[in-house]
Amino acid sequence: MRKKTQELAAALLIASMLTGAACSQSLEVALARYRAAKSSQEQASALDAIAAEGSGGDAQVAALAVGLASDHVRVRNHAVGLIGKRVVSSESAVAVLREHCDAVAVRINKNFAEAQKLRKRLPSPPSPTTGQQRYVDAMKKYTDSLDALLALLAQSKELGTTIPLLVDALRKVPDDRAVNGVAVLLPLCNDEQLPAVRTALIEWGTVASLGALCDRLSYFDDSIASQEKRVAKARRKRPGKPPKGLRNKDVWRENQRKRLAKSIATLEAQLVQLLKKRDEEFDTVRQFAKHCKLPEPPAKNVLSGFGLWQRRAAKELATTLKPAEPGAAGSGPAGRGAAGSGAAGSGTARSGGG
Repeated sequence: MRKKTQELAAALLIASMLTGAACSQSLEVALARYRAAKSSQEQASALDAIAAEGSGGDAQVAALAVGLASDHVRVRNHAVGLIGKRVVSSESAVAVLREHCDAVAVRINKNFAEAQKLRKRLPSPPSPTTGQQRYVDAMKKYTDSLDALLALLAQSKELGTTIPLLVDALRKVPDDRAVNGVAVLLPLCNDEQLPAVRTALIEWGTVASLGALCDRLSYFDDSIASQEKRVAKARRKRPGKPPKGLRNKDVWRENQRKRLAKSIATLEAQLVQLLKKRDEEFDTVRQFAKHCKLPEPPAKNVLSGFGLWQRRAAKELATTLKPAEPGAAGSGPAGRGAAGSGAAGSGTARSGGG
């Protein structure tokens, strides 16, 4: 009987090894098909073939991860979706998506920097009074610059489509890497993407989650302070002296006053929008406090003691989502008590970015 049991165990081991070898060969074939693909559709089809092979282990996740390096956003998003289905059962899937959060942030920040640079260099629309040929040349330069800027803005919108896919996948797992990955994406979200990110951070309820939300609140505080200075400076500005030889100086002064008034109105409207967004961020912190049964946060200003509230709140929150070792200090599945100031790599918030 014992001999038969040993023979059965050996047969099962051999079968497992053969199955593993067959799966490995199948993955290699599917990977070769991906590398030979010349279009985004062919790459996506090859990724589907990879997902259909193997047992869903680390080797399969690693094979799917090649799609995250594709030049096509559509293929990268497809890879995120396929890997996201495996985050609950595979730690390597969580690690891969956490790393991809950084890659997405780098791409979006680079696109944003290029668009800002192009905006500053964008020439004014030319006047037809400069001569026919000069006007045609100036108009071509203007339209080329405008087309380049619009292309960057379209690319920015396309790059942002990866954010909700990453958030949807990572929010399934109680893992510190998931928290930090979503915190990296928070400053890059547009208004449509923000609710899901905020909800995930609130549900996780860790020190890093609170830090990410408070960092975004601080960003708007700084932006509001800078905008208030710009408004004050614009209000102090007065029309200069009219050009020499100008006949109707009163009309010139009136036009200057209208131009300054329009500039002030634009800056004030921008300030109102920043104040509105700042209120939304503070409401999110309040929701976080309510969800985690923390005291109500005071209004955030220099004298309110908000910083002290955040430090005290951090002592009541879980510092990690990973299960604690038997007998380790802490309450529930995660340790408590270590203060923190936010998730690493939270970046710079941008209202309505993406």
